[in-house]
Amino acid sequence: MTFTNKAPHPTYKELIIETSSPTYKELLSTQEWQSRRKEIIKRDGNKCSKCETTATSSQYNKNTGKYDHFWFGENEFQEVRHPNGRIEYTNYPKVIFAREMVNLHVHHNYYVEGKLPWEYEDHALITLCNTCHSDLHEEETIPVYSSDGRKIPKLTLCSRCNGAGYLKEFNYHLSGICFECNRSRFINYSL
Repeated sequence: MTFTNKAPHPTYKELIIETSSPTYKELLSTQEWQSRRKEIIKRDGNKCSKCETTATSSQYNKNTGKYDHFWFGENEFQEVRHPNGRIEYTNYPKVIFAREMVNLHVHHNYYVEGKLPWEYEDHALITLCNTCHSDLHEEETIPVYSSDGRKIPKLTLCSRCNGAGYLKEFNYHLSGICFECNRSRFINYSL
């Protein structure tokens, strides 16, 4: 996709112009979602609501050819006494290294058909670190509701389009609609 907007994330309007049936992943790349995501993370104190970890910072390490992931801790104050009697006070941030990168995600406690990711009420969204978010999706089934509030039975992603609802390689015909799931993304669900 080539977006004319110079911003790192397209607006929803730009995305719709570019692709008539955006995937969920593409919707999460929009300015609207990024703005809503920042609001929720800030509301939750910039930390995971489950384990209370914060996101790591990352910096490329030329010596190892890999990224180092770390947190800044409380500043460390130190008194340095020089041989000439001068006393110097230093104030350096404490660096705590992490084994892997920690990102903060915003999780939807439930889904409503036809609702865009940023259209949910605050109570429906929660900040989780990438590990807690992954664990939650493995352990729990996220409920899905119809637009009129009825709970939809457990849904199974379409194996043909992998839950996208369309196949990019067939975009030239009917915008690449997946005929297996009829663009619903699920095999036991119809729009």
